Amino acid sequence: MKVIIRDNLGEIYGLAVEWGGKKLYFTDFIRETIEVANLDGTFRKTLITENLHSPRGIAVDPKSG
Repeated sequence: MKVIIRDNLGEIYGLAVEWGGKKLYFTDFIRETIEVANLDGTFRKTLITENLHSPRGIAVDPKSG
């Protein structure tokens, strides 16, 4: 096991991996955000911060974009 993201996290409830693009998507229940980062934790970015209420799950579909 290896910690790849440690800072500025609330409670991560949802997690999805997009293998082709080597991206990790996750929901933060406390901060009410959806974020993405490379699988090694670099280039972390918040994607959605508005109109989210207690996000818990996430799925990615690379074929649909």
